[in-house]
Amino acid sequence: MPPFQLAILVPVYNPPVGWCSNLLQQLQSFIQQTGLQHVQLVLINDGSVNHVYENEVDGIAKAHPTALLMNLANNSGKGFALRTATAAVEAPLYLFTDVDFPYSTKSMTDLYLQLTQNTCDIAAGYRNSDYYNRVSGFRKQLSIALRYIIRKRLKLFADDTQCGLKGFNEKGKQLFLQTTTNRYLYDLEWMVKACNNSSVRVQPVPVQLRDGIVLRNLPLRILFQEAGNFLRIFLFKKSIIRTA
Repeated sequence: MPPFQLAILVPVYNPPVGWCSNLLQQLQSFIQQTGLQHVQLVLINDGSVNHVYENEVDGIAKAHPTALLMNLANNSGKGFALRTATAAVEAPLYLFTDVDFPYSTKSMTDLYLQLTQNTCDIAAGYRNSDYYNRVSGFRKQLSIALRYIIRKRLKLFADDTQCGLKGFNEKGKQLFLQTTTNRYLYDLEWMVKACNNSSVRVQPVPVQLRDGIVLRNLPLRILFQEAGNFLRIFLFKKSIIRTA
């Protein structure tokens, strides 16, 4: 079989019933729109305990025999899961998304095509006002506040670091593998490193949610856990400024 043109990496933790059929449908739509023939799907089961993953995952193996199905014994976080998978896969281009494929096929295609033009090393999804009209008030305010801090205090031009749709090439991969954050702020750490590295090109790409997607609030315990990661990343950024 010819080498893969693209690897799509999807972390999975306690997915909802029906996740497999939805994933296959959205993946097929993306493949048809891009015309790609050799795509490797990589699923990373991040210690799921609700048994829904294991009950449905056989459908992935049947539909995509080349899919790589990875299992982590314990829930270690989205950042850890994606680093583990990224290190294990070889492809010219990579794409991260969530198990429900929340972004439109056009958004995924636009991001992929941006990478094929060789004008960037990391294509980062950028959510517009439509996104904020479709999420809860608390999640909206939290996201807006974080983007403000990232833009004003961390001085990153790619301020929507928490968008779950990102693509990258080999240079972006090597930088991602240098991150150490295991949970939700892994991409903030990645973007801080990328935007402060003159040899890495980052391109924000506008993206939109699919119709019918509803995003849940993050549990408060996760927010408290991530506060420590944010402080660590913030201090890392300050150290870059001092030594520049």
